[in-house]
Amino acid sequence: FGEQDGQPFFAMELVEGRSLDQLLREGTRFDWRTTVDTAIAVTRALKSAHDHGVIHRDLKPGNLLVTDDGSVKLADFGIAKLFGGDAHTAQGNFVGTADYMAPEQASGKPVDHRADLYALGMVMFAMLTGRPPFRGTHLSQVIEKQRKEKPPRVSTLVDDVPAELDELIDRLLAKKPSARPPNALSLGRLLTAIRTLRTGEGAIDADATSGTAATERPPAESSAQTVTPSSRPTSVSSQGNESRDEATHAGKPESGDTRANGHRT
Repeated sequence: FGEQDGQPFFAMELVEGRSLDQLLREGTRFDWRTTVDTAIAVTRALKSAHDHGVIHRDLKPGNLLVTDDGSVKLADFGIAKLFGGDAHTAQGNFVGTADYMAPEQASGKPVDHRADLYALGMVMFAMLTGRPPFRGTHLSQVIEKQRKEKPPRVSTLVDDVPAELDELIDRLLAKKPSARPPNALSLGRLLTAIRTLRTGEGAIDADATSGTAATERPPAESSAQTVTPSSRPTSVSSQGNESRDEATHAGKPESGDTRANGHRT
């Protein structure tokens, strides 16, 4: 960031690829392994944000960018909120995207990091089924369903979903925040356990989930959080102060289903 000819500016990273929303709209459907690997990567990005006191509040497929090499970046912290900070809207109002909004957010109540976990559960639901669970002809209908209606179980809509994953997504979509996993670190470990139990392959090093492994440095120009959800050495880097406007590099799912085709987002 800086100033040129009296005009302030800031530069953001160009992500070569497409959003998860674009892939879903094109008819891409994801198997449970790809969904789990993607979610594990996103939990690491969320952990980084939450550890710095930032709630995203608008996690959705449109804000998950899939790069040309298959990595996933969590972008658009435009309505992010600091823990304990002043809300962007008065109590009783809400901001966010209705299709992926936590019930407490839809009700205009205070939210914490568990609202992001609910939204990630909705993203996983959409990856597996092709759409979020609640639809309506009017925004108010979707919001009302988010607040009061129990979503269907993924297993009733899609075959070949492990029972453990079906149960975990149902927990993530609980109306009460206290019924969801407590934090992104815990969720990442639960997802990793499901991946390992069902395939015998660890999608991510357990220690890396806590951000303790640091074996490679990203390019100097990158200020994003860089992680790789695989059993290979993991790179975790933080340069300077975290910006809520930056994309957070969530990582690279093992499956190739989410590889992008070189478009710019």
